[in-house]
Amino acid sequence: MYENAFGVFAAIYKNMIKNKKPHLKKLDPNANKYSRGTAAISAGSYGMAGAAILCCKAAALSGAGLIKAELKPEIYNITAVSLPTVVFCKKENLLNKANALLIGPGCADTVDFEFLNSFYESFYEKNLKNSSNNINTTETVLSYIPMVLDADALNFIAKNKKSEEEKFEIFKKYGNNIIITPHEGEMARLLNITAEEVHSNRLKYAQILSNKYKITTVLKGKNTICCNGLNEVYINKTDSPVLATAGSGDVLSGIIVSLSAQGYSAYNAACLGVLIHGLLGKYASKKYGISTTAENLLEFIPRALKKLK
Repeated sequence: MYENAFGVFAAIYKNMIKNKKPHLKKLDPNANKYSRGTAAISAGSYGMAGAAILCCKAAALSGAGLIKAELKPEIYNITAVSLPTVVFCKKENLLNKANALLIGPGCADTVDFEFLNSFYESFYEKNLKNSSNNINTTETVLSYIPMVLDADALNFIAKNKKSEEEKFEIFKKYGNNIIITPHEGEMARLLNITAEEVHSNRLKYAQILSNKYKITTVLKGKNTICCNGLNEVYINKTDSPVLATAGSGDVLSGIIVSLSAQGYSAYNAACLGVLIHGLLGKYASKKYGISTTAENLLEFIPRALKKLK
C-alpha cells in the first residue's frame, strides 16, 4: 500500500483508497522553469565534489525547473563542468526565489550551517513582510520553505554540545518544514546512542525526533522508514542492496529536495523520494548488478518517474 506515501489528492488520504497506483503530479502545459520549482543546494567540499554533482543532477532529473548551488571555491571548476544546467551562486544569494533547500551532502566540516540557518530565517521574515498582514499561526509556520538536512548538516547538529533543547532548536523552530535523512550512524550521533541500538529497533528510533518536533525523518537502510510525528509512517519495500554504495544518499537527498521544490509536502516528498530511490536500485541492479554505482542510479530516474505517472 502506498496511500500514506503520496498526497497528490486529499481523497487518497481521507478515504485510504487501497491499491491506488502511486503517481506524480502532471506537468502544467503552461509551466515555466520557475513555476516548476527552484531547488537550492549547499553541498560538496574538497575531496567530495562528487556529492554536489550527484545531488544536483538527481534534483534536476527529478523535475525541478531550476537548480541553484552554493559551492566551495576549491571544487567549483570540476563541478561546474559537470553541471551545465545548474546556476551557481554565493551563499547569500542561494535562497533568492528558492522553493526548497538542501544542506549537507559532502560538506565535511565546511558546512556553514549557522549562516544558512540565520539566512533562512531572514529570508522567511522578508517574505512574511511582503505577504498579507492577515496571517495566522498555522500559515506562518507553513510560510517557511522546506529544508532537507543530510549528512554533514546532521553531523553539525550532532556535534552541538549544548543542552538537548539548544541542540535541536532548529527542529523545534521549523518543525514540519524540516526533513532529515540520516543513516543509522548519523541517527545514533543525533540521539547520542550507538548505531547498534538504532539498528535493533529502527522504527522506534526513526520516530523519536519526529514525534517530539513534528519533523519528517527518513531513516535510511533496508526498508527505509519515513515518519512525521503525525501517526503517518511509510516503510519502503522497493529497496535493493546495490543502494549500499557511496553517493547513493546524495542521489536520494537530491530527489527529495526536488520534489519539495515542486510543491509536495515534506512528508510526501520524503516518501515519494524514497520510493523512487528504491526503484532506481531495482533497475540498476538488473543492468549492473554488484557493479552499480551512485552515478548509475541517475540513469534510471526518468524510468522511475515514468512508472509513477
